[in-house]
Amino acid sequence: MSRGKKQEIASIRRELVGEREVRLTRLSPDSGTDEGERRRQLIWQNFRIRDGTAVNAFVIGEAHPDWIEGKEAAAANSAELFEGELFSSGVAGVHVDRLSSMHSHYFGGGFEKCVGKKLRAFVKERYEYDEKTGMVKAPTKLLTALRKMEARGLIEEERYASERKRARTGDGS
Repeated sequence: MSRGKKQEIASIRRELVGEREVRLTRLSPDSGTDEGERRRQLIWQNFRIRDGTAVNAFVIGEAHPDWIEGKEAAAANSAELFEGELFSSGVAGVHVDRLSSMHSHYFGGGFEKCVGKKLRAFVKERYEYDEKTGMVKAPTKLLTALRKMEARGLIEEERYASERKRARTGDGS
């Protein structure tokens, strides 16, 4: 990749023109090389990614109503990345240094440079942050809402499984 950063970003933007969503693996197929890793980090820094840590990550294209780019996209990507980590940690929370290292892994640079705001200020704004311990927790309201959504999903799964079982056994009752 002999192109400069601005040229590479312009190239990625051209690939997103007229698209609603594009698979991250299509835009940056090879993360095993320095070139591929650099391109993926540029995408994280400049374009909105949905489900960025999942296998089926999508980059939102210009035709999508939620299209954003630049520092705004980096902030939204950071928030989604942090929320995934905070929700999986539950009420225990995560140390701010862990969030910082996760961010630099995906974005390839410092938080303030990518998002335009200091990490601690960003975290204080969006989550519960204990300055003494450095622990960050998802707001209780949000955790409760997510648990309810997860419970609904499990109940729905259970209903579906029992319906399939009844259909297989031919038991109509």
